[in-house]
Amino acid sequence: CSLPLKQYTHPGNGPLNLAVKLPKNCLKPNMGPMTYIAYGCAQELGRGDSVTKLHCDMSDVVNVLTHICEVPIRKEKRQHIIDKLKESHAKQDLRELFCSEANIGKKMEILEKTSEEFEDHAGALWDIFRREDVP
Repeated sequence: CSLPLKQYTHPGNGPLNLAVKLPKNCLKPNMGPMTYIAYGCAQELGRGDSVTKLHCDMSDVVNVLTHICEVPIRKEKRQHIIDKLKESHAKQDLRELFCSEANIGKKMEILEKTSEEFEDHAGALWDIFRREDVP
């Protein structure tokens, strides 16, 4: 293990790895390596768009955030893409919330008034707990 979590992740005798404590005849969760790929832009578009899609892990997970490279996009083109994505997201929200696009202008106005712009450049938001915090 290259991460400092051997107690949780060691596949044979990690004292905090619950999967190694299961009975022999029990179906064990897939403990193999997995990769989730997330992509996005530094500017949040108001709907959690720079995230890994919803998934459920059957075991403890260690997430490692890496930055591979920045793709250069001209400012005008980037703004055009962001505007199109926001419009697409708003239309999808309307369909999901109201099951139709009737009175779309009025509903769009309401959505625009309630959305806020954040210029944070966060990489991830995780809840981190110390081992001592676990009862």
